[in-house]
Amino acid sequence: MACPERKAPRYRPRNRKQSSQEEEKRLRAIDPLINAYVDFILGAPGLLRHQFLRRLWAWRQRWSTTLFLRAIERAHRYQITSLETLERIALLQLDDTALPDPLVDPELEKRPAYQEGSLTDTPDLSRYDD
Repeated sequence: MACPERKAPRYRPRNRKQSSQEEEKRLRAIDPLINAYVDFILGAPGLLRHQFLRRLWAWRQRWSTTLFLRAIERAHRYQITSLETLERIALLQLDDTALPDPLVDPELEKRPAYQEGSLTDTPDLSRYDD
């Protein structure tokens, strides 16, 4: 029987599982789209929910808001439950937004240096024909 006057333990074990309620609350407060994705993740069977929510929150702190929202939107649309896939989605989204297309002079092909370079000898690739 448990004693009602029992004292609290003197220390807390290091390997004790911590809740991810704070991360979940912060994620839900960002956008309704993220709220819907968190609901989807929490309903998915077989996931390590606390780890997933902590990783999402860590990514939210590292990534821009636009990138994070676009990645979450795509992951929710395709019902992605893999952290690795979600990270690849973000990297692909980052490639779309990283740099604007370079401005290329439409007269480039008419320049003498361009025309001279287009007439170089074709390399000998016969050694790769094995």
